[in-house]
Amino acid sequence: MTEAEYGEDWPFVAGVDEGTLSCERGSDIIFETEDGTRYLLNYNDRIDGEPQSDSYPSAEEIVAPNRIPSWAAQGLKAATGPLIDRALKLCPN
Repeated sequence: MTEAEYGEDWPFVAGVDEGTLSCERGSDIIFETEDGTRYLLNYNDRIDGEPQSDSYPSAEEIVAPNRIPSWAAQGLKAATGPLIDRALKLCPN
């Protein structure tokens, strides 16, 4: 998937122009960047307050601030839901 494909809905910071989605270990959604770095995209999914997976760094560090300035000021990030939904289709049932 690429920034060109998603246009202004691309949720990642400048320099992260493309990547690959995968589903691992049930429902860990992984985003792999061009350089091979793998991030946990569904980092907001928590089990008892803890991240679902500690095997990958959180994609939070590569997700851009929200495009709505007042939301970005509150620390909210760009929406990754559409990518997560797309990747969940790759997960085994």
